[in-house]
Amino acid sequence: MSVISNNCKVFYCIVIGLVTLGLTHTQDDPPPCSQNYECMPIPECKDMDSIDIIYPCDENSICCPTINKSSSNESTITSRISVLPSNCGIVTSTNRIVGGDLAAIGQFPWMALLGYMQKGIPFVQFLCGGSLITKEHVLTAAHCISIDTRLKLEVVRLGEYNLEVGEDCDGTFCTNSTDFSIANIVVHDGFNKTSLENDIAIVKLKQFVEFTEFIQPICLPIIDIGIDYTLTINKKLTVSGWGKTDSANIGGSSRLLYTTVVVWDTRKCNASVPPKTRPIRDSQLCANGVRKQDACKGDSGGPLINSTIVNGDFKYYQVGVVSFATALTCGNVELPTVYTKVEYFLNWIITNIS
Repeated sequence: MSVISNNCKVFYCIVIGLVTLGLTHTQDDPPPCSQNYECMPIPECKDMDSIDIIYPCDENSICCPTINKSSSNESTITSRISVLPSNCGIVTSTNRIVGGDLAAIGQFPWMALLGYMQKGIPFVQFLCGGSLITKEHVLTAAHCISIDTRLKLEVVRLGEYNLEVGEDCDGTFCTNSTDFSIANIVVHDGFNKTSLENDIAIVKLKQFVEFTEFIQPICLPIIDIGIDYTLTINKKLTVSGWGKTDSANIGGSSRLLYTTVVVWDTRKCNASVPPKTRPIRDSQLCANGVRKQDACKGDSGGPLINSTIVNGDFKYYQVGVVSFATALTCGNVELPTVYTKVEYFLNWIITNIS
């Protein structure tokens, strides 16, 4: 950890590492589907807008209508689940989409920082990342909820860019970050702190978030008509955060970073990860950076995102949550970073934000 200068807002340290968790969560078994409904994976249910109440029936599946299916225009986005924001994954100014490793202010407006308090230390330590998915929910990794028995998750920060200044400015505009208190935390009840299976959690905020140019929710990969969510090998994705930039720079970056990663073949990934994390499951995704950069540019719990073009505009959606790195040194092209696959947990997410 490193202490920032006197004009810094808080102490910070962003790390990617394996941590322990003692929090558990239980769920009732989902009800069976009634007549004229069929249990199917969420992405395959094309008649979501006709469902008044969502009933989960299996892992990542819901009861979907089997009759009276409405026709859809393939060029438009329809059938969104009502608990998710209708406007998401939007960057309001195209001049904020820049090249290079240093992000621009507002380039990733869904980015969240998880802040922890430690007894005897009078300032917040930011040790994990997350992503805003509704006006009151942040998605993160389960292992981020209890990094250390001496640490307690206290706040979620949104709208941050540069941790070393009180106000982020870029020529013609300035913006401030906002800290939110935490109302509730839900950790997947199947989380395994050794294998890091089901490494996913939801943090509910005490106050509703007011969306601005610099604070926006990310989309989830959910039945947008005409969008292909298939994660093929070598598909390019983006990871962002304030994470450590090399094995010696433990304190992380003061400013938001991002980089491109590519999807790995699961068999190749299985041969590369530590034995205790094998096998890589359908609920996980392996990826590694190009140009010797990877999730060291991100944070544990932070988002792995993809983009698509909808009605001529870019739209961003989250495909993964940073879970763990397999390399001791960042940027090792022979070893991947493992992510929790968001699509696999859509039903769990929707159930726990409803």
